[in-house]
Amino acid sequence: MACFTLPPAMFPFFKRHIDFITDHAVDPDRRRYAVPDEAPRHYIDIDHYERNGVDVFTTMPRKWEDAVAKYTADTLQAYGIVPWHIQVVYGRLIKAFQRGDVDRILTNSADLGHYVADAHVPLHTTENYNGQLTDQYGIHAFWESRIPELSADSYDHLVGRAAYLDDPGRMVDAFDADLFRRGGLVVVSEPPEAGDRWAGLVSAQLGYQAVRLVDRPEGHYAVLIAGGAPLEARFPRTWAAQKKRPMFT
Repeated sequence: MACFTLPPAMFPFFKRHIDFITDHAVDPDRRRYAVPDEAPRHYIDIDHYERNGVDVFTTMPRKWEDAVAKYTADTLQAYGIVPWHIQVVYGRLIKAFQRGDVDRILTNSADLGHYVADAHVPLHTTENYNGQLTDQYGIHAFWESRIPELSADSYDHLVGRAAYLDDPGRMVDAFDADLFRRGGLVVVSEPPEAGDRWAGLVSAQLGYQAVRLVDRPEGHYAVLIAGGAPLEARFPRTWAAQKKRPMFT
């Protein structure tokens, strides 16, 4: 679908090669089992770097050299490097276009789309990536695989034209910042027997404050707000608003 959002000047080229892009979009996942350094390129546990309620998205260096100087390369590799690796692949793609190297253009385009997509997955941006900190083991596969399998037919794939970014180095700002910044809202579906376990758990381990527990015909939910910030008047959203513009589908 991404090919159809491109500007008119780029669309014909990618339309001709759309089968290649589709087939190779998962190549980075295939490399995870063969290339030792591949895995950290798919995620960043950004909440690991949060300290004293400071907005980590304002303190995390955009340049790799600056991030290494601040945290060391070993630490960055341990908690994921997807924002910086996106810049690496983007640079390779520019050079491929400049050389007119069609093979490199296609492989780097497929890779770039994969890494950018990974960076927009909430569970690729947290230490609790598989629910292991909240006794929700397996939530990663449930989110990435099972839910799309069950609900794909109801998704709206018409997303409009791609937006031009004049500063790709700040793409990290477009990731899941709202889930971690103060005031960011998260709605978690829970079984009724879960009770109020979030009240202490999220505050102590995840940096969230439980706002309320709600029971609706469609499920039992814990509504969380990041960083203990004051609850804005627009939250919790009405269920009509949630249905019209869901946070999660």
